[in-house]
Amino acid sequence: MSTVEKVKDENSCAICGLALHTHEIGAAIVDGDLIEFSIRSWGSVDLVVCSDCWKKVSRNIDQTYDKALERRREIDPAFTPEKKMNQD
Repeated sequence: MSTVEKVKDENSCAICGLALHTHEIGAAIVDGDLIEFSIRSWGSVDLVVCSDCWKKVSRNIDQTYDKALERRREIDPAFTPEKKMNQD
């Protein structure tokens, strides 16, 4: 069975939450590894993302780190990459 065939018939976007027809899926993760940093746990995940949300995610993946820093500093001018929030 191909990965595409594993996507179920009833889907909702993991980002915006809209119910989706199969042809509206922009991307899917099937049997993907997941690390949930907030509870320091790992597992696996199956999720789908609609085409609109996938376009946004894809743009963010393709942008440079400098662009990401610029966007972060627009909302948090004091942000520096060295600031560590989760120190043990």
